[in-house]
Amino acid sequence: MTKPQGFVSKDRNLHVCKAEAAASASPADEQPLLGEPEQPKFLGIELVTLKKIIPLGLMFFCILFNYIILRDTKAVLSVTAQGSSAEIIPFSKTWVYLPMAIGFMLLYRKLANFLSKKALFYTVIVPFIAFFGAFGFVLYPLSNYIHPQEFADKLLNVLGPRFLGPCAILRIWSICLFYIMDELWGSVVIFVLFWGFATQITTVDDAKKFYLLFGLGANIALIFSGRTVKYFSMMRKILGRGVDGWAISLKAMMSIVVVMGLAICGLYWWVNTSVPLPTRSKKKEKLKMGIRRGA
Repeated sequence: MTKPQGFVSKDRNLHVCKAEAAASASPADEQPLLGEPEQPKFLGIELVTLKKIIPLGLMFFCILFNYIILRDTKAVLSVTAQGSSAEIIPFSKTWVYLPMAIGFMLLYRKLANFLSKKALFYTVIVPFIAFFGAFGFVLYPLSNYIHPQEFADKLLNVLGPRFLGPCAILRIWSICLFYIMDELWGSVVIFVLFWGFATQITTVDDAKKFYLLFGLGANIALIFSGRTVKYFSMMRKILGRGVDGWAISLKAMMSIVVVMGLAICGLYWWVNTSVPLPTRSKKKEKLKMGIRRGA
């Protein structure tokens, strides 16, 4: 026996009303399902979320702390080095930094095709840490021996003043390399590594709530790094004569940069091993990154 047409229409309307009511319910009104344990919270925030956001904030602090110290250091080194001048900065950005940035993009694209995300993170950041440590303890103390000052002078006399920029880069090549590595730290570690990792482990709702707080961490990093640079600048004044105060200050600051870099690696490792990542839609086959995708 079939239902009259009127009853069928009412049942359909009833189901539609129930579906609309369920869809319009706000997330705040949702309650855990029967038998599903409620996630522990602290100050109204789930502990799982805090275990992601707090390490991310600390990573962002360490990255920007290093960047500001390196930025202040590179400016002083590039201008005050023997045989250098302020003209070397725009030349280095155009003819050295730009080719190295393009080369890094191509290398990163190649590495991303066969390395895991964890291995790729360490492969990129560890050379930065190693270089800054080596610069403070090896390259700069030996700068008088490894910088070809006389050869650069002869080359400049042969080529003429039009090649003042390339000869200046050759004259203080280790300091120019330090300048370029600092520029790459700002573009690679901050924008590629950190924000790529942040978008990987956070949900859209978490990003809306907590990404703005990272700006607070940036301001705190600016305060602490500025005071650190000021402290070591004042320390050079109280050292006795005959002591290379700049070399001592540089070693101390590069030691801090290395420690902060290792802290970044430690925080990255802890998040990957201790925090459950949000579920993502998995693809059947890993797509190889082309030049446009890698960019």
